[in-house]
Amino acid sequence: GLADMDECFNRCRLQTNERGLFEVDEAWNLIEWANNDLMTCGEVTANNMMLAYCLIEVAKLLRELGRIEKAEEYENMGLSYRKAVNRFCWDEEEHAYVDTIRDENAYAHYVQHCKKTGRTAYTYEEYLSCGRISVQTNTFALLYDCVPEERKQYCVDILLKSVETGKYLKGTPANIL
Repeated sequence: GLADMDECFNRCRLQTNERGLFEVDEAWNLIEWANNDLMTCGEVTANNMMLAYCLIEVAKLLRELGRIEKAEEYENMGLSYRKAVNRFCWDEEEHAYVDTIRDENAYAHYVQHCKKTGRTAYTYEEYLSCGRISVQTNTFALLYDCVPEERKQYCVDILLKSVETGKYLKGTPANIL
C-alpha cells in the first residue's frame, strides 16, 4: 500500500545525485529493449521522467485521501525531478532529450564507477560518442508530461519522423559497459 510506495520513493531519493537526478548503478536502466544509450551507470533521462510522473500522480491520489502534507512532498519531489530533466537532459543544439547525460560530470562518475567495478573506462571522447537521442526517450517526455510547451513540437516531430520513415532502431543494449 502507501507504506510500500513511500519506501520506494525514499529509496529513489537516496539514489538522487547532486544535480537532482535519479541515478542507479549496476542495474538494467531499460525503458525497453532498444538500442538506447545505456550503461550500467549514469543519469537515464527516461527513468527520471517516469519517476517525476509517478510522484505527481501519487500526490494526486494522496490529496484525494486527505494526506495533504505527503501529497505536497511528493508533488514537490516530482516537480524537482522534472525541472532537473529539463535543465540537464535537454540538448539545445539537437532540440531533443538525450537518453543519458554525457558531460564532464557524468564522465567523472563513470570513471569512478569503472574503477570500483574493475572495468576499463572509455576515453572522454569515446564516452561522448556513445551519446544518443532516441525516439523512445522523446516519446516518454511527451507521455510523462515532462516537456515544456515550447519544446513539445520538437518531440512530436521526432516521433512522427520515425513513424513516417519507418526507421526505428531495434535491438538490445548488449554493448553495455
